[in-house]
Order: sequence, then C-alpha cells, then structure tokens
Amino acid sequence: MPTDGFTDAQLASFTALSDVMCTGYHAAVSAGVKQGDTVAVVGDGAVGLSAVLAAKLLGASRIIALSRHADRQALAKEFGATDIVAERGDDAVRARIKEGKTRREIVRCLKRYAAREVFHLVRQLQSGTRS
Repeated sequence: MPTDGFTDAQLASFTALSDVMCTGYHAAVSAGVKQGDTVAVVGDGAVGLSAVLAAKLLGASRIIALSRHADRQALAKEFGATDIVAERGDDAVRARIKEGKTRREIVRCLKRYAAREVFHLVRQLQSGTRS
C-alpha cells in the first residue's frame, strides 16, 4: 500500500501540501509569471509561501512578498523572495515611492492586482493630492 511507512501525521501533512502547494502554483501560472518577471505575492500563509516557491520555479527575477510576520518573512526569503513589504494598502505604495520606485514599476509588479487603482493612487501620491 502507498501508505506503508508513513505516520498518520505525515499523511495529513501530505494532504494539506497537495492543497496549498497546488493553489500557490496555480496562482503564479494564472498570473502569467515568466522568466525575468517582477511579481508581488500578497499574503504569507501557506498558499502565499507556495506562490513564492512557484514564482521562483517559473523564473521570476524579483519576488516581493507582502508579509508582517518575521518567521514567515524568513521563509519567504528562503523560498526565493527578494523583497519583503510589511506595509499594506496605501502605506505599501508610499513606502515603495520613498524607496524611489516609479509608478511604472509599482503597477507592473501589481498588474494582476487592480493595476488601475494602484496607478491612480500612485499618481495622487506623487502629485501631492493625497497624503
């Protein structure tokens, strides 16, 4: 039997892995991640960390993980994340602008995530019409 040699705990872990790993991989494939891309992974749970692995596997050269948990940030880095962003929403965009990121860079990495909204927010922030 295929279960010979595995504990019940190991079998349960395999079941969870087969769910979250496939979901993270599907997210990266559905987003069209390809060699040399910059991608942003929103979330640092099991699926998000699996998406980091998948983005690395698919050849992304820059992987930005949005994470607020030090232990998960470390895993994301180990799995291939090149950048960690702890802020959320407008604060995340503001932080990237302060790092010198352009509107084009921000929108490109978030193009699968409401790019139009991000574009307008960045335009407002850069013009000073939104604080």
